[in-house]
Amino acid sequence: MGISVGKDSKGVYYNGTKVAQMGTMNLSGFTRDTLEDTEFDDDIKTYVFGTGDGGGISFNGNYDNADTTGQGAVDALCVNGTLVNEGTAGLVFYINQTNYWGLSGGNILMTKGRAFSMDKSGIGQISFEGKISGGKMVLT
Repeated sequence: MGISVGKDSKGVYYNGTKVAQMGTMNLSGFTRDTLEDTEFDDDIKTYVFGTGDGGGISFNGNYDNADTTGQGAVDALCVNGTLVNEGTAGLVFYINQTNYWGLSGGNILMTKGRAFSMDKSGIGQISFEGKISGGKMVLT
């Protein structure tokens, strides 16, 4: 696959539809808790693995009020408390024209919808955030 260049990305898609005007996407990555299991006679602390955390997702770009099936639909997920399920009908992040990061297991809870900002001499900006629950993002 080689390196990925942002300009070659197909973008962020929800329910098979492109979320318009997005310019940045971020996956925080999978992490695993460490639990201290040091005993009284240990000289150096020891740890064991605990539960995993699927991480979070975020994406942002230019605000597009007319994008009801992209930006508007993702915002509604947060407002209505609707879970995003795995698969291309869910939320996917293309790194080129064919390969994408998508959810494997669990769901995504959209925790921030339509966070909006605008400067007097700029284009309105919008951002979204979500938390992965019971799964992780994988490259397909």
